[in-house]
Amino acid sequence: EDFYPTVAVQALTRILKDPSLAVHHGMVMQAIMFIFNALGLRCVPFLKRIVPHILHTVRTCGQQSLREALLQQVASLSGIVRDHLRPYVPAIFEVVEEFWTTRHLATVLVLVEKMATGVP
Repeated sequence: EDFYPTVAVQALTRILKDPSLAVHHGMVMQAIMFIFNALGLRCVPFLKRIVPHILHTVRTCGQQSLREALLQQVASLSGIVRDHLRPYVPAIFEVVEEFWTTRHLATVLVLVEKMATGVP
């Protein structure tokens, strides 16, 4: 039942890990979020493979629009997996602190709000 999502997430993770494919990272995140929305809580086993790479990409990407989209995706992810995101809260809030004083403040505030309601 989870074979196809597993294969897809593994392939998408490889693209997300590769900095030379940064131009595709936005589309990769859209695909991952589509899969996670479809799976619901069945996506929890994939979190350990995906969340660290999302946060790394948020920190290192040079495109403001991609960073904004990734922060929005993390906020959406917290609504899907709720308290299963708890192991990543410290890393997520490191990203929040890092981008608190940037033009991403509105998105960061939405992320904090979603985390507060989704990960009690």
